[in-house]
Amino acid sequence: MSVVRVASPLLALLPLVAPTAGAQPVHVRAIQQLDTLSTGVGLNPSVANDGLRTVVSYFDNGTDHVFVSVSDGRGESWTGPVQVDTDPTNATKISQVDACHVHGDDVYVLWKDERNGSSVDDLWFRRSTDGGLSFTLPEVTLDDGYSGSGQVRTWRFATSPGGPQGDYLYALFAADANTSAPEELFLVYSTDGGANWSNALLIGGDAQSGVDVDSLAICADGPVAHMIWDDDSSSIGSGNDSVYYRRIDVQAQTLSAITPLDVTDALDAGDSQQAATYSFGIACEGNLVAAAWLEERTSTSNEELRVAISTDGGATFGPDAIVGGYAPGVDDVDFSDVLVTGGAVYVAYTDNRVSNGTLDDVYVSVLPNALSGGTCVEGGPISGAEGGSGVRLAGEGDVVGATWTSDLSGNQYAGGAFTQDGGATWTTDVRLSADDGSVDADVAEIGFNAAYGNFIHVWLSNDIGTNNVFASGYRPQTLVANGFVAGSTTVSFSFARFLPTGENPSGVVFLAVAPGAGSFLLPDGRDLGLTVDALTVLGTTILPFLSSPIAGGGSGTTTSIPTNLPPGFTIHAVGMGFQTDANDAGVVTDVIPIDVP
Repeated sequence: MSVVRVASPLLALLPLVAPTAGAQPVHVRAIQQLDTLSTGVGLNPSVANDGLRTVVSYFDNGTDHVFVSVSDGRGESWTGPVQVDTDPTNATKISQVDACHVHGDDVYVLWKDERNGSSVDDLWFRRSTDGGLSFTLPEVTLDDGYSGSGQVRTWRFATSPGGPQGDYLYALFAADANTSAPEELFLVYSTDGGANWSNALLIGGDAQSGVDVDSLAICADGPVAHMIWDDDSSSIGSGNDSVYYRRIDVQAQTLSAITPLDVTDALDAGDSQQAATYSFGIACEGNLVAAAWLEERTSTSNEELRVAISTDGGATFGPDAIVGGYAPGVDDVDFSDVLVTGGAVYVAYTDNRVSNGTLDDVYVSVLPNALSGGTCVEGGPISGAEGGSGVRLAGEGDVVGATWTSDLSGNQYAGGAFTQDGGATWTTDVRLSADDGSVDADVAEIGFNAAYGNFIHVWLSNDIGTNNVFASGYRPQTLVANGFVAGSTTVSFSFARFLPTGENPSGVVFLAVAPGAGSFLLPDGRDLGLTVDALTVLGTTILPFLSSPIAGGGSGTTTSIPTNLPPGFTIHAVGMGFQTDANDAGVVTDVIPIDVP
């Protein structure tokens, strides 16, 4: 395995002329099935990323086991299914969107399990120390807060890297003492990467007085975890739930008082219960914390989206505010998700304002520089003519993506969109799966691999007769080949969406006859996915002709060079941004195949 480093001759490329490339298509990679051992239906995928690794977990209801598949972060090839649990009884298990997390070589998976009885649902945990290639450490059962028949109903899993003894892990869940008791909210946590766990800590709810917890969410930032939930403590028996918040610092061993978040609803007229969906969320980054939920405030049937924000790490929250350009009480919001990154708050949601109630579209509102206040700016609809349902967000800094499934009745496709400028503009309705009426996609999830600037999309679809887990994705930055035809001609390459431009002031193209992993590595370990062959060597001798400055819109085009290629010949190309002053590699594209007609 050879390592190819960016060479100093690239410093001479700045004077080249770079015409601006126009809008270019997104290069969506081939769809791959992940649950290749499935004997039933693949369910509830979760996507986790860190460094040069992407991990997807899911549950197969045919084998009744939890599995993971692993990619090197490019999402182009995946390991076969790796079984996580060791349950010999093949009891029913439940995975979900946040079931899997990865930090370095450690992969953490949490799931709900009925191996101790169908009315004794427990949370089970297991850790891999080799990036998800095997699970050799024993499984751990997390205390549900009760003895005997107590069972977990709803749960969430959050992690954060970098503790003195290991990663911080948090499992938040609603459990009841028996099948008819009100749920109470519990937290268990680990400060050493899951080697040891705390006892169950009561966070909210009160079964004796009838206070019942329904929806819940958690986010983590080092030793601090932020938790929200809804319960009927202020209006027991009315059917209306309100939203509450607590903060825990597991290093300092402090737990804040319970704080109501829907403070603008003094009479508890609205109902915030959303237990059946993931449209109840909290996200955090340092002192910035944002909670989002759906609530029937101005209507008993149409939900509206409300958001509360803290800029002091959860010590105080501003009053909850409605978000979105729909008409509250008239239009209906069905799904939402919240993301905090780069000092901004992103809130995605679906509503039916355009179609007068027959179809939902996807929107994203962004509060940039949220620590300084300001106003949310709405972008959208970012979905296509068939609308969107079940929206999810992922990203880092100014690069953020969304995924959903289309909302027309019948067979839906998995779609996506992304922004590279903090939500000011969006590339809309990127199709990930087929839309020909033959397959039906459900439960789309998204992850972002920051090392490759790469969105990983995972969804369920009945392509082969029953729901299975499929993966695809794309990188916003792409490369377009211009003028490739057989015979004597001139060709060039266009760089598109190489943003942020300041980090990629120049671009270069690398070529190979064949793709291949492990041959062409950058100094930071990223794999360009090309073999190093005679064409690669030839390309490095003419790098000034395969390079271009990147203009303000993230685009550039190399100078034209003569070729004389036979019909049917295939070339594979990768575009890479770099900083000439620091000699650093920037964003890289997927491998782009070029077939000479």
